[in-house]
Amino acid sequence: MIVADIGERSLDAYSTRKALETCCNELYLPGFIAHNTRAMWTFSISIGVSQYLITRTLTKHGHKRLSYILPLVDDSFTGFFASRNMIRLHKK
Repeated sequence: MIVADIGERSLDAYSTRKALETCCNELYLPGFIAHNTRAMWTFSISIGVSQYLITRTLTKHGHKRLSYILPLVDDSFTGFFASRNMIRLHKK
């Protein structure tokens, strides 16, 4: 699951960068992150690592079900935004 999260976050960072270059505005991230490639990748990687550490901690404390649900919810949102960016890029 963590590998899927890193893949989705990479796609989101890439698609956000391309969308900002061509046609769209960022709706959710602050400009200092969205308009800086290094900041965007650092943000994406740090969120992925944080999620891994949180799920590992939840598992160690006996919350296995929550440690599975948390990444699923996050991945569904990240995948939605990444795919929306890619669709907008290919429509233009």
